[in-house]
Amino acid sequence: MTVTRVNLVNSKNVHGLAATGIGAVVCVRHNFKQPFAIGDLQKGEKCVNMDYLFFSTLTHSNDLAVFNISYDIACQWSKHHWTHMSHYPLKLHFSPGGKTITFLMPKFHSPAHIPACQTTFSFNLIKGMARMDGEALERGWSNINPVATSTHQMGSGLRWDTLDDYFSNWNWCKVCNFGPFLLQKLKEAIPQQDHHVLDLANFKQAISTESLESWCQMVEEWQSNQSNPNPFESTAIPVTQASVHLELSQAEADQLKHGLDVSLHAEVSLSVLIAAGMDLEAQQ
Repeated sequence: MTVTRVNLVNSKNVHGLAATGIGAVVCVRHNFKQPFAIGDLQKGEKCVNMDYLFFSTLTHSNDLAVFNISYDIACQWSKHHWTHMSHYPLKLHFSPGGKTITFLMPKFHSPAHIPACQTTFSFNLIKGMARMDGEALERGWSNINPVATSTHQMGSGLRWDTLDDYFSNWNWCKVCNFGPFLLQKLKEAIPQQDHHVLDLANFKQAISTESLESWCQMVEEWQSNQSNPNPFESTAIPVTQASVHLELSQAEADQLKHGLDVSLHAEVSLSVLIAAGMDLEAQQ
């Protein structure tokens, strides 16, 4: 399930407009538009708009047991998500008890976040995600964006009837093309599966049995309860240009104390020369 939006946040001519864009909730795997999942946005994307659309969709999803929710700001949105629900009418309330709910970030948006968010909310690290990227609805905007030229001056009723027709047609075309679409995916997946199974077997052979068992145990514990330490989170300390420069300067200071000076110029040490060279390269 993907929560996303398209709006005219930076538009200057928004005075007096009833809506400046639309938000939507879609099936992230097949890109189907969900029921009661399309709504207006007013001068930007606000939680109150997206929460209403999301909770409206959940009222038609009580039979589902697993929810993988993709949103480009899931790291922040998920913190107070259920608290926001208490401010809505009871008919929009959803009980998460007995459900498996996982918040994720679309892969294209993920690099804009800090490393901790990239591992905690990554599609790549959740079991059963396959190679899904979570960007389904972003691709769907290309189909609906041209309609804006027809709807932007319509009254609210006609506008929504028109949009409803377009989104219904989108879902219908998806259903009609399901057969060829799934067949194509199946033909691609079977050879790739064989290839990856072989790669995984070769990779396991290169790792000691003790390390492999320890790693698998950490992964399984994290998958069953994500409050456990995340084995995919990097513990390496990144090396920065400033830290390397400091280390070289300290080494040169120690050399000077022992009477060793290898500088090519009285006022330019080797570390300064290297830093200047890197700055020049960056300016190219």
